[in-house]
Amino acid sequence: MVAIKIIKSSNEKDWYSNKIGQIFKLSLKDNISFMVKNDSGQFLAVALDDAIIIDVPD
Repeated sequence: MVAIKIIKSSNEKDWYSNKIGQIFKLSLKDNISFMVKNDSGQFLAVALDDAIIIDVPD
């Protein structure tokens, strides 16, 4: 499984500003953001500079 780990938040208004260090399954990557799905199935964007891609064992 490929996932992202939040390493910082560029903006305190980002939905993930209080989730630094947490890991989210990566759904999609475009030129400006990583897309992740929350528990409700909504797609949420994380700025590319604010996370790193990690490989997580399935």
